[in-house]
Amino acid sequence: MRISDETLLSLTSGQIRMVQPGDGYVSFRRFSEAQETRISVNFGKRPAASSGMFIELEGDVKRIAFDYRVEMVSSRPFFGFSVLENGVKQGGFVRRAEFEEGTFSYEPTAPGRLTIYLPNLHVTSLRNVEIEGAFRPVARRRKLFIAGDSITMGFDAEHPERCFSNHLTEAMFASPLNQAIGGDEFRETNLEDLPDFTPDVVAVNYGTNDWARQRDVRVTADAYLKKLAECFPGAGRFVILPVWRTSEGTVKEKTGWTIQDVREIIAEAALRYGCTVIPGIDLIPHDPAMFSDGKVHPTDTGFDYYSENLIRAFHEIAPDLITNERDEEE
Repeated sequence: MRISDETLLSLTSGQIRMVQPGDGYVSFRRFSEAQETRISVNFGKRPAASSGMFIELEGDVKRIAFDYRVEMVSSRPFFGFSVLENGVKQGGFVRRAEFEEGTFSYEPTAPGRLTIYLPNLHVTSLRNVEIEGAFRPVARRRKLFIAGDSITMGFDAEHPERCFSNHLTEAMFASPLNQAIGGDEFRETNLEDLPDFTPDVVAVNYGTNDWARQRDVRVTADAYLKKLAECFPGAGRFVILPVWRTSEGTVKEKTGWTIQDVREIIAEAALRYGCTVIPGIDLIPHDPAMFSDGKVHPTDTGFDYYSENLIRAFHEIAPDLITNERDEEE
């Protein structure tokens, strides 16, 4: 049975609005129109990427299929779809392409919950979505707002479910909104014109670009985290400090800071505005082989370490947030 665009919208998490780019396709967005217009001035089409988005349904689904169109907006010429059944990876694929049109089809192995993660670093458009069998939307336990830079957006996970933000989404059984942008830094204007999304949990991960560009994080981090507290006063707010990078110990000429200095400044600002700080330096082994560029962007394996250690940290700090199972009444 071919489903309507409205039904597809109800099954797609990680988005706040739908657009119609033409040729019968629909695409989803994670920023409000005003946000996307402003952010695109510096980052082009990156705000339109489908980072953190997934189609999810449960029931006795026999088959799901759709046509897709993907367009590179992130300088990374690869994309992937990942399929999870009841939270366990069962299928999907990775392609090397800047642009591709194709057809996705999957037959679940058994009734239950089916999750299809869309590419993190491409704009993804879908049409002719068909679902055979009985299904209904999934009600996740909580809402999670995520903001950050390229690592948080998913650089360089080839399989989309393996980036830390999507692992965290699954561990919290959350409906996410990932507003990370590759290349971004603490920028309080990102929190203007926010969509209608009230999270229970907020996770923020900036700092490595701020250090590289020699921004004064005493000012920028303070302003951003102050505004974050104003925007989401009722949410549990967590600041993940930058991970290890090969340039540890390098002192920037203008600021006189190492990346560790920046971590400490961010941590002070986070505590000042009621955030919980999660150290980042040991989330990934200090091995260039864990990074696709040998410097800062994790590989799939690097992300596996990142995710495992981050989820462990969350479990120690806020154990009620980490669960892979829903309450029975849900």
